[in-house]
Amino acid sequence: MSDAAPPLAELYELLDREGFAIGVDDHVRIGRLLAKDATWTMTTLRIAIAALVVKEARDRAKFDACWV
Repeated sequence: MSDAAPPLAELYELLDREGFAIGVDDHVRIGRLLAKDATWTMTTLRIAIAALVVKEARDRAKFDACWV
């Protein structure tokens, strides 16, 4: 697995193709997350965004596949 994050628009598109419903509320939450004064690694960013987007544990692998 790559440790580099895809650009957000590309990530949203990949997630949509995998059946994740990314709505305006998700965009807002992710935007707020990214606006936080924090030192993000790609790993912690992936985990944080997954926590906002993934609703079912069984879907985590699909999210991680989109991150690559």
